[in-house]
Amino acid sequence: MTKLKTKIEPDEKVYKISQSMCKFNELLNMTTKDLDSNLNKIEQLQEAHLNFVNFVKTVNLYESYKWINIKYDYNFIKNKINKDKKIIHVITKFFGSITNYYTLIEIHNINIKINDISCKIELMIYKFNKLQILHNQVHNKSKYMIRNNSVIKINNFNNINKHLLLKIYENYNSIKIVNIKIKNLKNIKKYLGREIFSIQSNLVK
Repeated sequence: MTKLKTKIEPDEKVYKISQSMCKFNELLNMTTKDLDSNLNKIEQLQEAHLNFVNFVKTVNLYESYKWINIKYDYNFIKNKINKDKKIIHVITKFFGSITNYYTLIEIHNINIKINDISCKIELMIYKFNKLQILHNQVHNKSKYMIRNNSVIKINNFNNINKHLLLKIYENYNSIKIVNIKIKNLKNIKKYLGREIFSIQSNLVK
């Protein structure tokens, strides 16, 4: 006795297609968020590297634990970027397998999103390359600072040195504010000098 074959294949196909389209949309959204997060982290790390060097130069204090944390964050984002920069191939391959199920307008809008992701990846790689150069420079400076006997070394932040370090941080931040004000005053001085020269030129005519 032959068994009757229930025809559920079309429904299963529609369901699978719908699931694939949902997964693809999630992939696009997640990738965009990840790339934005990577770009933001690169900027934070650039600032962290510069602040680390400027702090040592300004207060003559080398905090080894801070450099260890910076190196950890740098290596983490380095590995993540090496992985995330390949996602564009996954996206284009995935899209190629389901393109026929989208309308022309949907395809156009998706292509815009994919192009945007591709641009973000290129920007991410460009900015990370600059960060890599900065990291190597700071790494070399760090080795010099460690060997320099005139620089005070601190291995950790604890209850014993906490009060003194917080006071140093406070003074360092005040110095940064003063430097910004000095820079602004210098710019104002240059502007006023040009104004005076301009006025003098008109007086001569």
